[in-house]
Amino acid sequence: MTPSQTASKTKILRATLKGSPRARGRAHGELFGPRVKESGILEFYRGFCGREVFSALPRPAGWALDKLHGLLGARLSPSTAELVAGFAEGAGLDERQVREGLAMPDVLNFLVGLSGRVMSAPTLGCTSAAAWADYTEDGRLLYARNLDFPGNGIWDRFPLVCRHEPDRGIPYVSIGAAGSIADGITGINAEGLSLALHQHYTTELGPWPSGRLILDLGVSVLSSCRDIEEAVELSSSWPATSGWSLVLTHWKKKEAAVIQKTARRTVMRRSVGQSLVHTNTFDDASLRATEVLRPAFYESSRLRKQRAEAILEEKKGRIDAVALASLLNDRLDPERGLVRAFGQAIHQPYTVTSVVMDPERGLLWVSEGAAPVCEGPYRSIRLWDDAEPGETLSPADPLPPAKREAYGRYLNAYGAWSDRRDAAAAGAELDSAIKGDGDDPIYRHMRGLMALKTGELKTALESFEAGAALPDIPHRRHAQKYWQARTLDLLDRRAEAERLYGAVEKEKPYGPLLDAARKRLKSPRAAAKVMPDFIYGDVYAY
Repeated sequence: MTPSQTASKTKILRATLKGSPRARGRAHGELFGPRVKESGILEFYRGFCGREVFSALPRPAGWALDKLHGLLGARLSPSTAELVAGFAEGAGLDERQVREGLAMPDVLNFLVGLSGRVMSAPTLGCTSAAAWADYTEDGRLLYARNLDFPGNGIWDRFPLVCRHEPDRGIPYVSIGAAGSIADGITGINAEGLSLALHQHYTTELGPWPSGRLILDLGVSVLSSCRDIEEAVELSSSWPATSGWSLVLTHWKKKEAAVIQKTARRTVMRRSVGQSLVHTNTFDDASLRATEVLRPAFYESSRLRKQRAEAILEEKKGRIDAVALASLLNDRLDPERGLVRAFGQAIHQPYTVTSVVMDPERGLLWVSEGAAPVCEGPYRSIRLWDDAEPGETLSPADPLPPAKREAYGRYLNAYGAWSDRRDAAAAGAELDSAIKGDGDDPIYRHMRGLMALKTGELKTALESFEAGAALPDIPHRRHAQKYWQARTLDLLDRRAEAERLYGAVEKEKPYGPLLDAARKRLKSPRAAAKVMPDFIYGDVYAY
């Protein structure tokens, strides 16, 4: 397939920053400060944990949360500290606020690991895939990555490709957003080393508070490591706060690896053969045993990896940029063989960056538009010069038009809930989603949960009953039966509810769900506490 010369509605910002870390940070701030303030990106991430994840905690816990942001935000390497200081000067922002905003991913990971449960933390969904030699059209190494993280309408508002030409260190290019000054999330350097960070929730933490920011490590790898061996050496000595993976490729050496970290251990997995795929589950069995389990997330991570590996095998010898962009937008649930809007697919509703790297040709293909940006289009950008290729490509999308429109309604429902906590508006959008795609069990499940929020018990019962009958992962089918039973209890239909609780118990579901079913079998409660998760069609707590 051949990219086309087309116009795009969204402009990807570009910058070349030269000189010392402070000079580069100041230039970033001067160029993009107004956009940073307009998007609210720093306020969004600095306030995320307190607002979205731990808002129910008492005031002393809120003080501890502020303290943790401050402590971790203060632990920057000298060069990254200078980047941040220059950025704050150039943008006219408070440096402490910037540092604490950059600490958010580590604060989130640490607190989830400390509690041992996800609570209402975002479930994660990054996917990386690399291929070379016999897998690609002419043997060159290609790499693709989705960054799936909360920030729809924030991170994707002002996408930024930033070329750093430091006075000391290796030139590198980062793919991020205006304001992402510690831009070590996704990038590639002039020596041929690419990096992408993936998040993991693990209980294997160091003593509180310990570790340094993962974004700082990303910047340090890009600016100082010439190959995978040097990246492993640096990462092994870096004290992490919690669970992370660094997905690395080196196009000149035609190799790839994943560095997997907790606060206590570092394990490396090299590519076997001529391809590599990574999602959000540790490959190392001993590290995987420390991860916080949530079935909907775990199944997504497992099946995204399975599907990406299958695509690479199916297209072996024919993989190009279009094929990898299409992989990032793939919508197949491989275990049930069904094309879905998202669910257990690689496509996720909160993909805020999608990129395909073709470094041997000096090219990036960067997604444009609103999240989920994996839908494209992808615009070609030169890595090491300012030429404008002017090409775009559009990934394949197997979702029929009616289902695509229904998915748009689901995204509206997600926005209504996440932005405004408007259960009634979310429910109305979900009604439209179900009309357009009545076969998606997640739409039914979330409609039932919103109906419980608004007291529409008949609608909730019908939604859960219909959703439980559709093909889906076992956990979500168990959960729909549980919520059906909870609704029956609220309707004073206790005998029917008891039968369903008993059926859920016999199926031996996920531990917290099993405990909830047993508890409700003994003593029903008048109100149902619902903490909905629109990303994976689940709830955060039972």
